[in-house]
Amino acid sequence: MHRLLIALLLLPLLPGPTHATAPACAPPRERLVCDTPALSTADAQLTEALAAALARRAAADLLDILTDTARRFGPHQRDAYATLIETAALRLAENPTRAAAHPRPELGPAVLSYHLDAAAGRPGAAAHVLYILPSAPPPATITILRILDHHMDPVRHL
Repeated sequence: MHRLLIALLLLPLLPGPTHATAPACAPPRERLVCDTPALSTADAQLTEALAAALARRAAADLLDILTDTARRFGPHQRDAYATLIETAALRLAENPTRAAAHPRPELGPAVLSYHLDAAAGRPGAAAHVLYILPSAPPPATITILRILDHHMDPVRHL
């Protein structure tokens, strides 16, 4: 089970309004992940941290991306893409200023972008970009603001 998918499923439990709505043709959230195992304490804590670090608009982006990936390419590819997004998020949480993270001053003073190709290790492997806001250390954390297709204008959508 991918922790990012679990975090997405927990979003209705978080306080505040959510903009995460699935398109009418999308399967119910329960069908996005069919085999939810029991969580260990460590997994539950990490899941809670990921859910808290995923801005509501990014959660809506993630739901749309994974739903569309499952519809177009099947559950195996959806899981692989979820793993890639999770890997990118965890790498950025470890080191938000890594070489592949680019400052985006036009979006805000501390906003960075990170193309998922960098996490995949090869160009053309992914079509999305994470837009993040790192916090000031200590402790260093990130908030994922949006997950946008690389063709989308972040100024318009952030």
